Amino acid sequence: MLNFTVIDYIVWGIFILERIYYIQRPWLKQRSIERTHSTEAEAKPEGISLVLCIYNEVQHLQKYLESWISIDYPNLELIIINDGSEDNSLDIIHQLTQGCSNIRVHTIDHQGKKKALETGIQKAAFPCIALTDIDCYPNSNQWLHIMAKYFKRRGCLIGFAPYHYEKHSLLNGLMQFDTKLLGEDYLKTASQGKAYMGTGRNMMLWKPDYIDWKAKYSNKLATGDDDLFIQYCAKNNRCDVVLDSRSWVYSSPPTSIRQYIQRKSRHQQSGRIYPLRFQVRLFLLNLPTLMYSWALFLSFLSWSIPVIFMLSTLIHYLGSGGNLVRPRNTNKFLNFVLGRWCYGIIFPYSILRTFWTDKRKWLG
Repeated sequence: MLNFTVIDYIVWGIFILERIYYIQRPWLKQRSIERTHSTEAEAKPEGISLVLCIYNEVQHLQKYLESWISIDYPNLELIIINDGSEDNSLDIIHQLTQGCSNIRVHTIDHQGKKKALETGIQKAAFPCIALTDIDCYPNSNQWLHIMAKYFKRRGCLIGFAPYHYEKHSLLNGLMQFDTKLLGEDYLKTASQGKAYMGTGRNMMLWKPDYIDWKAKYSNKLATGDDDLFIQYCAKNNRCDVVLDSRSWVYSSPPTSIRQYIQRKSRHQQSGRIYPLRFQVRLFLLNLPTLMYSWALFLSFLSWSIPVIFMLSTLIHYLGSGGNLVRPRNTNKFLNFVLGRWCYGIIFPYSILRTFWTDKRKWLG
């Protein structure tokens, strides 16, 4: 007969509450999302403006710009905003885009990505605007075709932007867990018409709605405008979602824990102006991982802690979010487990860091 301690009861209680929380949320399936789109989504916009913001990105330009130039779409305008780069980024851009009549390059003084993005949207010739980052690449050459298929010429369309998988990397495991945890949640809520966040690495917006939003609301945050615009669109029933894997955009992950913490802290800073109900949702979403991760230090007092942690992580890995984890194999699962533990340890620090970091550094 097993002897349960107080710690055992607490850990099992957390696990049961976690399962109840997830049971109330439908599993993420592509078919269920496709059913939320009406037949009018089949109509393609006449043209699309793709906006890329650049600041000292020589390495990423050499690696990824060609994949955006070669995107298959009949009426595409590619707008590149050079945000006052101090390296050879502009030379690389001119070299790689030579002879491309559909590409427009604009250089502005360095004021941060927010200003660069606003400039790109203003310069766009088409009302349908696609957003991504230069450290990303599309999962398919048909990326814009799929995005256009689901876009309804209103508000915004949210896509998925995972980090590409790297074997035997603890940092990559952390990023895989982070992306799946948040990605699964914001895609679920968006499919239910309750979107609260997304990612500017894979997003499409309707310029007239964006301009209308900017005229009504303004903020001094250096980042987070994409989430606030998504919330505005969802409130007006103008936010849609696409899960088709051909619409995914893969991102280059941070190369160090320090870079990850800086990026996470920047997101936490913008999250502080979310409506209270969204802040509570994010807190509850992260709470089990935080408690499991720190409780593992007490594993010598209770066998339940590592068992429940592994069971919870396995369910999380193989559950509805399995659609967002590819490929699925033993090595990736072990990476995922270690990544979840590190996430729970680092997450509190990333929040505290927002209170003492100079907000001007968010401009990046």
